[in-house]
Amino acid sequence: MALRSGAIAVDELLDRITHVIQLYYSCNPNCFPMSNKSVNISDAEWVVMRAVWSLNEATSTKIFEFLEEDTDWSPRTVRTMIGRLVKKGALEFREEGREYIYRATIDEKSSEQLVSRNFLDRIFDGRLAPFVASFVESGNYSDEDIAELKRIVEQHSADGRGNA
Repeated sequence: MALRSGAIAVDELLDRITHVIQLYYSCNPNCFPMSNKSVNISDAEWVVMRAVWSLNEATSTKIFEFLEEDTDWSPRTVRTMIGRLVKKGALEFREEGREYIYRATIDEKSSEQLVSRNFLDRIFDGRLAPFVASFVESGNYSDEDIAELKRIVEQHSADGRGNA
């Protein structure tokens, strides 16, 4: 496989992989366990969840302000999605005066890992190599990017976490 200059960084590669996984689940929503129940999270709801995870806890106004640069959503749209996430059990809230303070009921890393694992299981029969190969073979990645991926895999294998 030939690598071309102008390659993207490993972080961008991982962002692209995450984006593809999210696109897949927007058509085939993933269920991830939360307090002994499953919750379907849409792409738009993932955006709201990422805002809440970044803010730790926040009012709907703060969540809207956090998202307004990157989305064209109105405050009402954000509140609607927050309401859906509360109904689904992905967010919980407490009252503070006249405001509701929202926080996630599960952590971001666990959610990403489960969605990624389910995607690998469904599309690549649980095999990581064909998944990574499909991205590497279709993109512009430098020798440094490939070396970084190798380092990550070797580190996890040396830690005994390679056979999860």
